[in-house]
Amino acid sequence: MEIKNLSKYSNAEKIVLAEQLWDSVSKENLEVSDDVKRELDIRIQNLEEGKTELYSWDEVKEYLEKKKDTLKTLDQFIEEHYGKGGTPKRDKLDKGFEKFKKRYLKKQNL
Repeated sequence: MEIKNLSKYSNAEKIVLAEQLWDSVSKENLEVSDDVKRELDIRIQNLEEGKTELYSWDEVKEYLEKKKDTLKTLDQFIEEHYGKGGTPKRDKLDKGFEKFKKRYLKKQNL
């Protein structure tokens, strides 16, 4: 899905559009997989037992600011670990991803 000419709208109009899209999602019919439910239960349990560290948004921003010179894009990471396109290792990764993507889209009826 692509929204064309989004730049012609003001920020206020974009916010209204985002709110309308959000409100149009049926909250009653949202499906959460059993795996996600289990993960959320684990996270809640860890939080209640004090096994989780919590950070303020300011702490997260400060941490990321310090790390920004060492962070890599996904493309940089893939190239570093799998090589450039056309190499056997990279081709295997790319083919595997395409197979995964097709199965996922088929499952989602897209």
